[in-house]
Order: sequence, then C-alpha cells, then structure tokens
Amino acid sequence: MTPTATVLKDFTDEIDNIYLVDDAGNQIGTTITAPSAATDANGYWDDAETTDPDATFGTSSSNINYLIPANTTRIWSLKMDILSTADGTGLTANLQAGTNNYQGQISNVSTGDTSAVTANALTIASNPFTAVINSSLGVGNLTKDQQKAKIGSFMLSASSAEGINVSTITVLSSTTFPFANLFVKVNGVDFGSVTPSPAAATNHTFAGTSPVNIPIGGNVAVDVYADVLSEATNLGSAVYVKLYNASAVGATTATSQTLYGTADSAAVSTTNISGQRFTVNITGGTLTIAKDSSSPPAYQVVMGKTNQTLAIWRLTGDTVSDKSITDITVTASTSLPSINSSFSNLQFYKGGVAVTGSTAPAVASGTTGWTYTFSFANAPIVVPENGIALELRGDVASSASGGSTSNGQYIFRIESPDDVTALSSSGSLSVTVSGPNGNTGTDVNKITVLKTKLTVTSDATGILTSGHAADSNDTVAVFVFTADPAASITINTVGIKMAGATLATLTFKLIDADTNTAWGSTISAGLALGLSTTNGTPTYGTTTALFNPAFSLSAGATKRVKVQADTTGLTATTGSTNGTLLQISLNDVTSGRASVSDGTNQAMMACAAESGLAVNTCNAIGWNDGTTGSLNLEAKVLPISGPSIRY
Repeated sequence: MTPTATVLKDFTDEIDNIYLVDDAGNQIGTTITAPSAATDANGYWDDAETTDPDATFGTSSSNINYLIPANTTRIWSLKMDILSTADGTGLTANLQAGTNNYQGQISNVSTGDTSAVTANALTIASNPFTAVINSSLGVGNLTKDQQKAKIGSFMLSASSAEGINVSTITVLSSTTFPFANLFVKVNGVDFGSVTPSPAAATNHTFAGTSPVNIPIGGNVAVDVYADVLSEATNLGSAVYVKLYNASAVGATTATSQTLYGTADSAAVSTTNISGQRFTVNITGGTLTIAKDSSSPPAYQVVMGKTNQTLAIWRLTGDTVSDKSITDITVTASTSLPSINSSFSNLQFYKGGVAVTGSTAPAVASGTTGWTYTFSFANAPIVVPENGIALELRGDVASSASGGSTSNGQYIFRIESPDDVTALSSSGSLSVTVSGPNGNTGTDVNKITVLKTKLTVTSDATGILTSGHAADSNDTVAVFVFTADPAASITINTVGIKMAGATLATLTFKLIDADTNTAWGSTISAGLALGLSTTNGTPTYGTTTALFNPAFSLSAGATKRVKVQADTTGLTATTGSTNGTLLQISLNDVTSGRASVSDGTNQAMMACAAESGLAVNTCNAIGWNDGTTGSLNLEAKVLPISGPSIRY
C-alpha cells in the first residue's frame, strides 16, 4: 500500500484499523489496528516491513481459512480509517501475488498462487466539505417593497470520500441591511425558521428540522431570501449577505466537518464567502412598446370576418424588474367615421393563449376612430426583461351593422403612454412607458375592410420548365382568380409583366380555360410585349401589358386563366448554349407604358405622367367589390409569378 508521495511515510500518521471484508459482510482475518511506524522504502507498506506489523492478513502458521465454494465469485474490500493527521494526497492498495496460498477443498492439495491486483488510486480529500458562490446567479436587481427576493446563493459540496449531513447554516448580514423576514432554502426547500427582523452586521443561523444530506461527490444550493423594506434606498451594486459557516458531520464517519472555501481552501468561518451583488431600485423601470416584427403586413379583410389578427406589439422590459400591465387602451384610427364600431370582441393573446381580462365598450374618438380599453387587474400581463409579443384579435363589423365601410382603412395603435398602466412585478412601483407618442409611434400596418376579396394564385401544373417546346399557342402561365364567398367581384384590369433572357417581342393573350377563348373583354388578337425601354420597340409594346377583361366573378367562384403567346420565334437551347428564358408575372407598375385594348384596337396608356398619353394606375389587378373600384391585390402577395421557362 502506498500514499501519493515520493518520500518515506510513517503510515501511523495516515491510516489505522485496516481490515478485509467480503461481499457477504464476513471479515477476513483480523483487523490491523495500526500499520508500520516506518516503511522500508519509498512510501510503501507491504508484507516485508522491518518494523511490524506487515500489511498481511494471515500467515502460513495462522491461516485465515477463507472458503470459496465451487463456481462462486467473492468480492473482497479493503477498508480502513483515514486519520486527521494524514498529509498524503492519495492512496493506492495492491493485492500482492501469493505463493502456494490456496488449496483445493477436496484434493487438499496446493493448486497455485493468487495473482497480483492493483486497485484504483484514491484521492485523500483534505477538505471534504466545501462552499462557493453559486455561479448560476449573477449580479441582479431588486426593488423596494419586493417580497421574497433572492439576495444571495451559494453551493455546498461533498467530496468523493463521503457524503455530508448539514444541520445548520449561518449567514452574515451587511452593515446596511434594508430587509425583513430573512429565510433560507436548500435545493428549493425551506431550511429553518424565518427571522422577522434581521439585524445588520449580524450572524443569522438557520437550523433545519432534520439535516440536509449532500451525497458523495454532490452538492446542494443554499438560497437566501428576504423582503425588501419600503424605505430601502439605492446604494448601487452591493453585497448584502455572506456565507459565514455551516455545521455538519460526515454521513459515514459521523465526524465533525469544517466548511472550507474552494477558492482559497480557508475555513469559511475565517474567510467568509460573499454573495452576489444587487442593486435596490426605487422606481419600476421602463416598459418599451413597438410594432412587433411578426405583426401582419398591410392586408385586406372582408366585412363580418371573425378572429382576425389586428395588431401585434412587442413589449420589452428592463433589468430592474418584470413589468405587470393592468390596463391598456387601444385606438383604431381611420379617415372614414362610422356610426358604430368597426371591430368587436377584441381580445389580447400572449403566446397564442387568450389573456384573461375585461373589455369596455368601444368609444368613438372624435371622427378619427374608436378606442378600446382592457383591464387585467385580476391577472396582470407580465412582461419580462426580454419582452413578449402581445397580439390583438377581433371581429370585423358586418355591412349590416353600420360599422363597416367599403375600402375603410384602419391602423391600430397605442396612442399615449397614459394608455398603459404598468407596475413593477416586484414591489409594485410605477413604470415609465416608452414608445406611444400621441402619433404613429406604435402604429401597426394598415387593414383595409372590403365587402368581398379577390385572391389570385399561380398554377404551373403541366407547364414544362426545362426544354420547353415553342408553340404558336404556347401556355406560359396559368393564374387562378377566386372571389370570396361574401360577394361577387368585377375584374377590370390585369397587368402582366415579362422577364427573362434572350427575349423577343411577343404577343400575349388571356384565354379562359373553360371556353378556350379570349377571357372576358380582352382583345382576341392579344397585346404585344417587347423590350424594357421607355418608348418601347416596337412602338406599341413594352415589358408590361394591361388587359381589360371586365369580368364578373360570382361569390365563391373560381376562374382559371391561361396566358398564351406565339413563341415559335424564341431561341431554343442547343448543346451548351441556353435558349430563351421566359417568366410571366402579375405585379404593379409605377412607370413606363402599358398597352391596353379599347375592344377593337390597341392604344397606349401611361402608368405615370407622360405627355400626350392618358394616365392610368397600373395595378397588378384592378377590381371592385361592388362599391369601391380601382382596388388592387394586397401588396404582400405581389408579385404573383408563373413558372420560369427555359426553351
């Protein structure tokens, strides 16, 4: 047996009461009460010591007579006491090879020697019970009047030698200690009694109803809590508690243990361990409100639709404390006043879950819209430092209610800081609200209310996109027009755009997929699209063509429209040389020209002011809902692109 050292060792300072036991609990041989006082060489205590006793159990003249039945395995354990005077840092035990030291039970003939076995090296823990500040809790903030605030956290650890049973924990309060009701939790469980009026600069000891066990090689968290007094002041970042001591015994040896610090290996009672630093705040901090990035882009909604997302705001706290919102007033601004509210059944959602609260009736805000007030006094909305997304949903008024007007446009906002009542979640201190500014500071995107709605999609089914063969009636895109079930619509204009590479002037037609004839009032001869220049080449063709189908689509109906062209003049791919690339899309045009049809002839119409030409708003789709004309598709869906075709 050897300690971890390279000098001669007096083993009487290291260990005593050495004995062997098997896995059935039987002792093997007799206990060696004390080892040799001086080992013969280099720190080993073995079976050949000059000074007795040797590290041997049994001799040839005094056998241990240990019987191992046939087909049986026995496990032997070497046990001993580690003395408090031990200065070795580790210990390794070896089972040395024996000579003729076992024999068969039946034959009674010596059958051989036992083999040598070296056990694992064990570390002798000089400080089996240690403490350190809990690194999982960093510098923090408190607020005056905060209840059950965590003001310090520490970790108590046991070495791999044995577990530790902790019976008391002592903390030292700071010289300025603005707290009441001091108490301790160990691994989240109350430990000891509450100290109602803890004095400053004083040791406060907490004793559990039963000791807390720290398992071998394990640890426990010791958290210190208190109520912050209402008269507390901001002293900056300060330490309010230190770990002073803990009384404990070894779980196996029952010997008294001294608590050491892991950082300096000094007794904690001599060098106390400082807790985390905290700042006591005397205000509730700031709540910032802004449009959330997930708030819907501007969109169109049909009268009478329910459970629509009207707005999503991002509410962000700060490091002072979580914020608790008890009241919010929301304004829906519009330039079209109505007798009744345009929205009803408004409800806030947090993380997709409805927020419990009450909503007052909508109140007219002059001629600019309506306000909606929410109260959450019984279940405040809690906003942490990293913030939350707060979604507002509601129902759109029907046409019959008098609350909706076709093409009514609404923007939801939180108008003023006074429209939000918030307190710090800890301490109930007033919170400053930032973001609402009496104007557009918290505006979300516009909502347009209509009697019905047009939806357009692209369908590339059956259109070959690679090695596409040219044809005199080549279908290069298919667009599907759908009217909302609320009401029929009229599609007045459709603007198509051409893009790609190695293009030529093409004449496009819009073909009704059901009749395979010109769609609506569109010109059967088609419209020419050429190069993307201001004046165009040829004269009556640019990369945009504006058709006039004047087509009525019944409520809930769908119409498939093919875009066809004579593509026989396009370049085909040959070998490694790419042919023409062509793609048709529906999109707005803000400049340039558009070819339009008056039913029999083509005429030029400008999409922006240009001398000698009529000006037209070249929407992707121009349609009306029976009340309002010149409506367009939602900007968020544009462009609507057909397949990219390679010839």
